[in-house]
Amino acid sequence: MKNVKKLSANKLRLVEWLTLTKFERMPATQEALAVEIGVSPITVSRWKNDPMVQDEVKRRVRQELATERGNIYGALIREASKGSFQHIKLALEILGDIGTTQPAWKIEIVNLVQQNVITLEQVKEEFGNDLVDELFNATVTASG
Repeated sequence: MKNVKKLSANKLRLVEWLTLTKFERMPATQEALAVEIGVSPITVSRWKNDPMVQDEVKRRVRQELATERGNIYGALIREASKGSFQHIKLALEILGDIGTTQPAWKIEIVNLVQQNVITLEQVKEEFGNDLVDELFNATVTASG
């Protein structure tokens, strides 16, 4: 919080602007923001790279995410329950059931296909033919 006191009013305005989605930002462009606060677009670009500005943007975004944590987890669960591969993988990573080196998510994909929750075509679209060949040729070899 002490960094906030060191940021000028114009930099704080930039921080506020950066924490909004592109659809919420007023003015809509960085150039228009520069005009609004009376500096050049190059100055705004330089400020965006200022570690204190970046830290304050991250702090505010984390704070906003923390207040929305329940909604975020709810959306993750809802989409994973619908069979979204990305959401299933993320949910399992959050739970600690899989990591980047563990193949548990691949096993989960095989289970979902076998349970007719998802199709091979969906797996191909999301991950490509190589993964389908790896998972299902290994399954056939292991079981047959």
